[in-house]
Amino acid sequence: MVPQASIAQVDKVTGLVHYIPGLTTPDSLNATDFREQDQPLVKGTLALLCTHVRTFTASQVILEGIPVTNLVLHFYDDRLFRIDCDYNEPLSRFFTRKFGPGVSKPVSQFRVCKQGDDKFLTVWGEAWQGKETAAFVVYRKGYTTGCQPEEDARLVLWSQPLSALCSECDLQPTTSLMEEYRQLQQGK
Repeated sequence: MVPQASIAQVDKVTGLVHYIPGLTTPDSLNATDFREQDQPLVKGTLALLCTHVRTFTASQVILEGIPVTNLVLHFYDDRLFRIDCDYNEPLSRFFTRKFGPGVSKPVSQFRVCKQGDDKFLTVWGEAWQGKETAAFVVYRKGYTTGCQPEEDARLVLWSQPLSALCSECDLQPTTSLMEEYRQLQQGK
């Protein structure tokens, strides 16, 4: 899912503190922090539940003293395969210290605000590639479809083998334009 990374990053990416793809289970989550969401649907013309996938969300958890907000954990057959969360400055410092600098991805601009020629949404990324896991951060700055200023970043970390198993499930991106930007950077 992520383009080639540097040799130094191989085998580096594994998980986010104690949320480790392939090892973490829903039973290990603190029930007071997380809420289970409705099951995703199978992609295609039929609206069937994707029973192998479970999704849990938390508005905030503290990991290694760092507040991690809007955390979403996806499980396939009760094994964690994908982590999504806001990517703030403290998490960025922690992530870079642990995994090294990511590979910068080119900048793309989208015109989602139809009021004004100079109101673009600028999107860029950073990627890490490990042997079994990978991570991608999408940064956004500019104007939304409602022409309001916006600036945020979102981290997605996933198990490549487990993600392939559930590719038929329709997991909604937690930030608009995230999937479009990842596909654009992969040349799809």
